[in-house]
Amino acid sequence: FKDRFCVHVSGCIKQLKSQYPNANIQYQIVLQPPWKVLSGATSGLTQTALLCSTHQKGHVQTFNQSFQTQLVKEARGPMGWPIIVFSIYSIDSAQEEKIIGYGLCRVPMENGDHTFKIPLFRPTLRDNQAGVNPEFQNATLLATTVQRGGIETVSEGSVLEVDI
Repeated sequence: FKDRFCVHVSGCIKQLKSQYPNANIQYQIVLQPPWKVLSGATSGLTQTALLCSTHQKGHVQTFNQSFQTQLVKEARGPMGWPIIVFSIYSIDSAQEEKIIGYGLCRVPMENGDHTFKIPLFRPTLRDNQAGVNPEFQNATLLATTVQRGGIETVSEGSVLEVDI
């Protein structure tokens, strides 16, 4: 297979700066054909973060959640390069999860260590009577620009730090 190559993804979800405490993060590596998984998991969930400090602008929470997977592509070119979708939730005083926001990060094409500071966003619609923030039923659709078109979002002002 002269057009086949492997990519080893090794990363760590490091830190979240947010106005919300008690956060956890779901992540999923979204693959488009002709990508396939050779080994490892393409999705996971962190534990609820340890609160490092509180500032006027919000909370700094540490995760140190590692993830690894090995991917293979049997075609040339960067089209359909894997994207990691992050869904960040906060646990409120009633012990219920509510969405803080979403973040996207393309898997780096170059070898080496990369640190990303990923801004978070969320849908702008809000059910004012119920006081509920809307969330996507399938957050992996955010990885495809065609599926994302027409969705109104707002910056959440939170930043996720990830090493890949």
